[in-house]
Amino acid sequence: MSHKIKVIELFAGVGGFRLGLEAAKNPDVDYEIIWSSQWEPGVKKQYASDIYVKRFGANGHSNQDIQVVVRDNFETIPNHDLLVGGFPCQDYSVARTLNKATGLEGKKGVLWWAIYDILNKKGINAPSFLMLENVDRLLKSPVKQRGRDFAIMLSSLASLGYSAEWRVINAADYGFPQRRRRIFILGYKKGTTPDSQLRLCSNKADWLLKDGIAATAFPVKNEKLNIAKVQVGKNPVAVSDEFSKEMPSKSPFEIAGVMLDGVVYTAKVVPDYKGKTKTLADILVDDENIPDNFFINDDSIAQWKYLKGSKNEPRKSSGGHEYFYTEGSMIFPDALDKPSRTIVTGEGGNAPSRFKHVIMTKSGKMRRLTPLELERLNMFPDNHTAGAPDITRAFIMGNALVTGVVEQLGKALSSNISKTAIQPQKSDIESIIPAIRIWPFAKNAENKTAYEQMFLFERAIDVYSTDNTITIHGTYRETCREWIKSKMLYNLPMTREKLAKETILTDAKRLLLTRAQDKPLYFAIDSQSLISRKELEDLGYPVNKKHPAKTTYLLFSLKPCKDLIPTVQTLKGEGKKGKIL
Repeated sequence: MSHKIKVIELFAGVGGFRLGLEAAKNPDVDYEIIWSSQWEPGVKKQYASDIYVKRFGANGHSNQDIQVVVRDNFETIPNHDLLVGGFPCQDYSVARTLNKATGLEGKKGVLWWAIYDILNKKGINAPSFLMLENVDRLLKSPVKQRGRDFAIMLSSLASLGYSAEWRVINAADYGFPQRRRRIFILGYKKGTTPDSQLRLCSNKADWLLKDGIAATAFPVKNEKLNIAKVQVGKNPVAVSDEFSKEMPSKSPFEIAGVMLDGVVYTAKVVPDYKGKTKTLADILVDDENIPDNFFINDDSIAQWKYLKGSKNEPRKSSGGHEYFYTEGSMIFPDALDKPSRTIVTGEGGNAPSRFKHVIMTKSGKMRRLTPLELERLNMFPDNHTAGAPDITRAFIMGNALVTGVVEQLGKALSSNISKTAIQPQKSDIESIIPAIRIWPFAKNAENKTAYEQMFLFERAIDVYSTDNTITIHGTYRETCREWIKSKMLYNLPMTREKLAKETILTDAKRLLLTRAQDKPLYFAIDSQSLISRKELEDLGYPVNKKHPAKTTYLLFSLKPCKDLIPTVQTLKGEGKKGKIL
């Protein structure tokens, strides 16, 4: 049975992330989208949301401003393992001119803080993983503080306990049919397998070249990297005020990098792909199936050629200022033997345009691309956006991502999880786990990097690391064994304040329960939440006088674990000084 990674999809559009992740499942790990949000401001009809519901159903879908949801209806956002989304960035989109590059200060840029608020408000239930997409210009915006916006995002993630990696990926560099450059940001909560691996990676070049999730999904040439080290810290407000304050001409961030505890390592990498490449010709529909309005009439050819051609001509601004306007030429019509240019939101409509795609057909006629062909360039199913007007369908695809890129990233992430957290480990488990038990009097335990002792309401539990996966070793009353096994639940007395200090508990991924004369119980931890005594009782737990009414409990939701059960030796007799056996 495969392990399901619960996903929420923000700024969902028509489901690009969903399609990519659903195609990325493997026998051990499956992605399950449990909640989605799509809302387009300032429009009369929510076409993208309607298409999403039509294709995937209305269950768990929100068509409300995500900022309003976070503020007023946060409880409707379920706990999840992975948060994905291509957060809006129109205020500094590559489709705008440079004087529009206002970055996070722009109207839509503030939606980054909706993501931040979800992570922050979820607390111990914040997702283990993030997968975010944006235009590559994010790395260097805004103009007056190059790289500040991206530094704010990285600093925000660091303040919430996430490490991160990013890559600018041109889909065409890896065989996809469109030249579309986008930055993909992957976040890993502290204690997760990728985070632990990144911390153990002493040479960050290895992560960027071969060991990271992005490098696994999209290989790069094994060349010596010129790595720059950048401090973004854990205070996004300070970053906002001070980062690139000297107004450098270039951003410090390259197309690949990692961030760990507010320290960034970044370098330029070169794609390494030797497979087959899809071209524009590969996705075209036969001419006989093309509506007449997509063919370009002879009267407008001259205007198309002018807009596509080079220019060096005098012009006058609206204020009366005269200047020379210069731009290079664009290929016209578009080449069929190569991946297409980047789809833009203005692909729809009959009016001549510099940026719309125009192809020469076999009959010698020129025409625009149809919505179905635009869908294919982004690797969506044929007619995925059917039902909306053609101009709207083109706009939606101009905002969408190449689903195949998400699929590859999803496969790399699921493979990392399944190899390290689900498949049985072949190594000798007893050589990995220190056979130690530290009692309350030993405050400064030896070998503390692999072992920590927690004391909660005079109850001791062991917390140790196996292959960088944190495991809790606890016990239970005889009357609770069947409840634990049948409900797949376990609890510890816990206050919110105590939990905030003992963060290692929230990072735990395994639970080992032992009791004299009983066979050990070994589980994977699916999720955690704080509940009241009444809620614990409602779950059928056999409470007694040792469970005070005002006490809260950390409830572990469990699932079967395929790993080998570790052997832990314990001292006899409580109250003895700590000792390593």
